[in-house]
Amino acid sequence: MTRWIERTKYWLCATVLWLAACPAHAADDGLLWSVRDPVGTLRGYLFGTVHLCSAACYPLPPLPSEAFSSSRLLVLELDPADPSIGRQLTRAGQLREGSGSLSARLPAEKWLALVELGAGQGLRPQLLERMQPWLVSMSLMVGAAARLGYGPQWGVDLWLADAARRAGVELVALETVERQIAALAGGGEAAQLAALAQTIALLEGGELGDYLEAMLRAWRSGDGEALARLLEVGADEAALAPLLEQLLAQRNHEMAARLAQLMARPGPVFVAVGAAHLDGPEGLAAQLERLGFGLERLRAGRRDPPL
Repeated sequence: MTRWIERTKYWLCATVLWLAACPAHAADDGLLWSVRDPVGTLRGYLFGTVHLCSAACYPLPPLPSEAFSSSRLLVLELDPADPSIGRQLTRAGQLREGSGSLSARLPAEKWLALVELGAGQGLRPQLLERMQPWLVSMSLMVGAAARLGYGPQWGVDLWLADAARRAGVELVALETVERQIAALAGGGEAAQLAALAQTIALLEGGELGDYLEAMLRAWRSGDGEALARLLEVGADEAALAPLLEQLLAQRNHEMAARLAQLMARPGPVFVAVGAAHLDGPEGLAAQLERLGFGLERLRAGRRDPPL
């Protein structure tokens, strides 16, 4: 089990279970905004990332690369090098003693499909029985993506964290591991099982490659609405809504408040969070605007003066 935990622990930085691998190329704009205070002073940049990627993600698009190079502080959801991630993931990902088994919570056909998928990744039924649904989804997605050439070791967050340390740039985590686990485990049992059923259907149907390509297209074009729709593909939207509320909307409010404090420090500040957090009326960009910041989407060919 230790090897499996090491393989999956960096997935916590993704926080959204299905925002997976989106390789980028140098010609892409990326999802990048400049952030200015009410008097127009540049305070930093907001960059939408992907946390599970491949070698094709690098180099990053030019605009985010230049913005990062000009920044004095890197802000990520979590520090990917946090040694406590694996321990906390192991502990929190187990069903509580006396709470029953996972097989008892799933329809028989779903459990059989899950056992078959797990067998292909070395996850024995006895192990699956004791795992929380969110941790099962994470493990299955990471394992299946790895077969397509993607892995958390290529995640943009990890790359940025390594680059910041090499350059002597300070790194600050927006959240704690406990907070992300609470969001992943939230929404109630119906939402948790709906999310797991979505993962099972996606992998059982052999649709992961197409799904990742759709994610890629949405990410490259900066289509936040398309990314949000992809989170709900194949799932009971009503059942899934409470989980997405905790994974995204609630955390966006918290992140925005924390960023308002960090943006008061000498900058610029380079903020990199999962792309699904950015768009929409409850997205992080809208939350920062409500707090008085001015945001401008940066695109190739339209250069913000500090760049």
